[in-house]
Amino acid sequence: MPKIIKKEQNFIHKYIILKALEEMGIQLYLVVINSFKKREKRMVKTILVVDDEPDIRQSVKMILERNGYRVITAEDGDDCLEKLKETKPDLILLDIMMPGTPVTEVVKQIKDIKIAFMSVVRISDARKKGLTTQDNVVDFFQKPFNVADLIDRVEVILGR
Repeated sequence: MPKIIKKEQNFIHKYIILKALEEMGIQLYLVVINSFKKREKRMVKTILVVDDEPDIRQSVKMILERNGYRVITAEDGDDCLEKLKETKPDLILLDIMMPGTPVTEVVKQIKDIKIAFMSVVRISDARKKGLTTQDNVVDFFQKPFNVADLIDRVEVILGR
């Protein structure tokens, strides 16, 4: 079959499909809307891991990435605030004890982003309560943590 005829047939097929879609306009609209809703549910969530210990940063990053999250890392509170100028993660996993600006001051500057604290130091319930007074602080992880527990709790926080 000559190329010209084949191109015309392709054009005619496309035209017929477009006309049918035009007639079904409302149905197509609903299909597209449902498709976007499904895609939104599958969108990759971003987590910012902030810890001054490189091994912990990398380990948590690897665990989260293997579970389908996009991960950004920062080495302290000041680095965290710099990263937040570039991106808005869905969750921040924030070590409590790091050099530089105190974590309590860093948290005050973070609005509308969920924060979960991580700490190797055992902290009393009263101290936890004092650290979690800001509305966006949603959880507290004791290090070392169980990998399955970390993933389960992150999924609950992010509504997966």
